[in-house]
This record gives sequence, C-alpha cells and structure tokens, in this order.
Amino acid sequence: MTQIQIILRGLARLALPALYVIAITLLTVWTPHRAQAQSLDNSFQAQPRENDPTGAWTYTVTETKTGKIIRGTALFTKDGGMIGSIQGEGACCPIVTPGYGAWARTGQHTLAVTFKAILYDDQGTLVGIGMGRQSITLNSSRELVGRGVFTITAPDGAVTVTPEVTFVGERVRVEPLP
Repeated sequence: MTQIQIILRGLARLALPALYVIAITLLTVWTPHRAQAQSLDNSFQAQPRENDPTGAWTYTVTETKTGKIIRGTALFTKDGGMIGSIQGEGACCPIVTPGYGAWARTGQHTLAVTFKAILYDDQGTLVGIGMGRQSITLNSSRELVGRGVFTITAPDGAVTVTPEVTFVGERVRVEPLP
C-alpha cells in the first residue's frame, strides 16, 4: 500500500463521521417546525396567541331547533389539521369515532373547519359518514364561538343534513399541581 493510499484511507475514516455531524447539525438548525410547550401563564413563548387557534379546546354545542346540548373537545394543529370528539344527547348516533379534518383562516379572527367521523348505531351497525362544516370566530386567545351544520351520508348514499348548531369553546390551559 502506497503512502498516498494510506493518507486517503485515513481521510475517508475522518470524513464520514464529520459529514454525519454536519448533517445532524444542519437538520437541527434548519428544521422549520419546532415543538413549543406552553409556559405556566398559558402563552406560547415564541408565538402570540390572539389569532391562533392551535392547541386544545373544550366546547359546548347547542342544536338551534331543539336546544339539545353536545359536549366536545378539539385539537387544532399548526399545519391546518383538526381532531375532535363529541358526546351528549344531541349527538346523532350512540357511537361516533373521533372526527378528523382541516381548518383554514378566512379572516383575521375567523376560520373555516371541515371534519369527518364514522357513525354507528347502538348495535355497532354503520349509520354513515358524518361531515361537519363550521365557521369559527376567535373572540380572544381563550375563547371561540361559531356555527355549523352536520351532514350524514348513509351507506346507500342517502344524505341527511342536521339542524344548524351554535357553539362556544374555551382553550385548554395548563393548570399545574399545587
């Protein structure tokens, strides 16, 4: 083995770990989305919350014609995703899977939301796919209000639209143990 080959082999052994360290450093520094926890005053440290729906919410839905109440939770993600669940006497079906959907900003304080859930009767038979559409206004960093409709598409293709609902929600905040 020549002296040049020995030098090149030694450089190759040093280069691979160095490239690995450089790649990890670049990925860490240039990652566009970083996780952020809430501070104890319930604000994100890097982002004002005034017009930001991201985070967890609890809400109460009222069916406008009957006054029936539905309780729910929702999680809005930074990239426009939404996950939610509901229960209560106003829910259309005894068994409702979590709803998965998307949200988009429609104004400085307003959002449009669409989500879908799978619906079953009390025997576990498929009732259909439910689609909720909502118009939401962020009143503050801690409260939202809105209205919406829920459409059910049965397995045979029949479509039912439920009466309009109104709702009010409150952001879930960190409540540390005493």
